[in-house]
Amino acid sequence: MSFRASIRHHSTDFDHGDLTGTQVGRDHERFASMRRNYLVSLFILELGWAMITMASSFFIYAQSGSVAATGLIVVCLNLPSLLLPGAATSLARRFGGPTIWVMQAGVEFIITLIPVALSATGNLNTTNLLMFFLLLGILIGLCAPSAGLVRRMIAAPGQLPEFNGQAAQAVALATVIGLLAGGAVYTALGPTWVFALGALSLLPALSLLGLTKEPVPHIEGEVERFRGVFEIRRNNPGLRAVCMFTGLSVIIASYVVTLPALAQMIADDAGMDSSAGIQSLLQASSVVGGLFVVMAMRKAHGRVSWGLVQRICFLIAASGLVVIAIIAHRDASPLIVISLTVLLLIPIGFALTLDQSILATLMQAGAPAKSRASVLTGYALIPMILAPVGQEAIGIMADQFSVTSALIIIAVPALLLVLVGPHLSLRKALDELSDVATD
Repeated sequence: MSFRASIRHHSTDFDHGDLTGTQVGRDHERFASMRRNYLVSLFILELGWAMITMASSFFIYAQSGSVAATGLIVVCLNLPSLLLPGAATSLARRFGGPTIWVMQAGVEFIITLIPVALSATGNLNTTNLLMFFLLLGILIGLCAPSAGLVRRMIAAPGQLPEFNGQAAQAVALATVIGLLAGGAVYTALGPTWVFALGALSLLPALSLLGLTKEPVPHIEGEVERFRGVFEIRRNNPGLRAVCMFTGLSVIIASYVVTLPALAQMIADDAGMDSSAGIQSLLQASSVVGGLFVVMAMRKAHGRVSWGLVQRICFLIAASGLVVIAIIAHRDASPLIVISLTVLLLIPIGFALTLDQSILATLMQAGAPAKSRASVLTGYALIPMILAPVGQEAIGIMADQFSVTSALIIIAVPALLLVLVGPHLSLRKALDELSDVATD
């Protein structure tokens, strides 16, 4: 699953493109071309990002031999954002989601030229590569609400869940191709070309430049500041349930930090010199299931509670990780281990991608209109906090014990939480919120 994966509203009172609900009656179909541009640019952007993250995790693990060190990529990407929610909310209200989206792509292109230059001159190492991700983390933190705001603006009326599903599908397909291509380019040409292609993939995002001409909605009356998000969460059981389930989902998804080590284990058993190809295959398998998310959301929309689908997804992901841990622990041939692991990673990736798409849709559906930018910024903080915590915790456990032990330690408690909890009142609140998103 992509590290970039970010927070992706339907309301009976306010339209899709409105931060405040003042543009009711807008003709959404004039955004049809922008929807296409968004999906195409998102696909290319995520393809390049997948190549970069694959190459970076392989490079750092090869240099350090530590799963925890590999997890520092997510720490550098996410932790700076914890200091920036107020600034991100202010920027979104001042300039609007599309302007922030385009600005982020341009600045990120310039930043990504740094590892290109470092690698080309032979100066790329773990320290300056992590500093590159730290710079990206600051930029991502400042632009946190942009993706959710853009999607709400351009989604067709009543089709936000499906549009989120289309975006998730585009991300999944791009990530699969990018991971496989990243492994091939890294092996054949080295990291310089991987980072160069990743930088170029950011340029198509400028195709949304036309959206920046749309007027930034004016907020009537008093608007709650970012700190008001905590009160909104306390007073809305549905949003509180979404936040809790999102946190659990992010922690489970943190298992991806073990894939470089798992690939190295398989390569060592097979007597291979490099594990880059195996790693790219495993990482691609973990996201290929996302290709079926849009179909699943269309089938489920209006027919079944999103809350029920979300819990099934959670169950699939947790139980799948338990089985992978058992397979990796047994003394089987490398071919059997990699084949079964790949087959299991596909439904795990599908479940986690569908789960997070549903939860994002529920958050967008339930966020109060006047506090939408703040709520989306606060929601974006959940993976920013828990992804680095989860990956570092799993990485430390893998370094101290083993990869299989780390997977068991994270998956078994998660499986028990699905079977015996969480509290029934939160499940009921989630179901009630899912009814709003289905209408």
